[in-house]
Amino acid sequence: MLTLGLVITSAVCGSAAIALYNKGRSAGPKKGIAQLAWMLMGIAFSLWFYGGIGGLVYSLENGIITGQSRGGGSATFHHAEHPILYWATVTALSGGLGGIGIFAVMAFWQAFKKA
Repeated sequence: MLTLGLVITSAVCGSAAIALYNKGRSAGPKKGIAQLAWMLMGIAFSLWFYGGIGGLVYSLENGIITGQSRGGGSATFHHAEHPILYWATVTALSGGLGGIGIFAVMAFWQAFKKA
């Protein structure tokens, strides 16, 4: 696993552990602990978004993209050989990347909002 993947996994696990600790406190949730959990989740989503942008730039520069399914299959499309499938895959992966970016913004919003 790459270093960026380890950082993302660590941030998600840390956020989940802090959220569970905060939920289990007998005195009720503490705002600072919840903000820390949201901050770690925002960092994880931001790093995931950053890695996706790097992959998208690589794909656009080289004209090769690989799409993977949940079932474990994958397909690689070259821009010159399959332009319609290439751009459809770029569009689908960009949409998913946009969703991850929205999740990152929402997590940071929760971390920094005044309530």
